Amino acid sequence: MLGGSPAPARITPRPGLPRHSTASQSCVVDAPSAYREHTRQIWCSDAQVAKVSLRTDTRNYIAQVYLSREAESAWRTSPEDVMAPFRHLIDRLSQSIRMNVAVTVRTAAGARLAICSRDLISRSATCVVR
Repeated sequence: MLGGSPAPARITPRPGLPRHSTASQSCVVDAPSAYREHTRQIWCSDAQVAKVSLRTDTRNYIAQVYLSREAESAWRTSPEDVMAPFRHLIDRLSQSIRMNVAVTVRTAAGARLAICSRDLISRSATCVVR
């Protein structure tokens, strides 16, 4: 919930996934002003995401998430280890903001790696890895 009491959902990486890099990688956020800081807190808390682009309407939260170079490298070794935190985050996010959530996970260059979604009546997020 924006501005509400629940703490924002965050990505919690599995062991072996990159965390903040020593170069303190920046994360670019393209989101409506009402969602900008919340989006930064959710998606940019670790070095896994280099950019996030968000669109919303009254019922839907639609994000394009671009992986950092480190997360792309981890993806090549173990896509499931990269996707698990995103799946969990989408579940928590959908519940906390009470909206349908759809996320496309992309490489830094924009190639689609996976699509995840959860609507309000589903029990968990569904992800399809390319």
